[in-house]
Amino acid sequence: MIQEKSLENRVLITGFRSDIDEILSALDIFVLPSKYEGLPISTIEAQTNGLTCLVSENVPNSVNLTGNVEFLPVDADSTELWAKKIAGYKGKIRDSHAPEVVRKGHYDISMEAGKLEAIYKKMGEIENR
Repeated sequence: MIQEKSLENRVLITGFRSDIDEILSALDIFVLPSKYEGLPISTIEAQTNGLTCLVSENVPNSVNLTGNVEFLPVDADSTELWAKKIAGYKGKIRDSHAPEVVRKGHYDISMEAGKLEAIYKKMGEIENR
């Protein structure tokens, strides 16, 4: 599709990356115009980075952990709306409180992994009695 639409100079398919936080730090806004989506971890990562997120109305409301997510329609008539919203966010300051809000929402892997480990250890102790 990229070649079909002559977008080779505008779209980069990167494959697996381990430096997502650095990439998100280079962005001004995060955009997810998805027609079909479960709970997009990418949007949670973007919020953790303090970004404003424009996402499809098809994304569950539960992804809005920080209040910095705006839900927009995804249809043939909404292209101009998305473009205006994106242009309107130029230069917006990042939300410095977002990482703490996301952490409190139980999405910090280091904290949650420790909790799971404690549960498993406790289960093992009960089983070994």
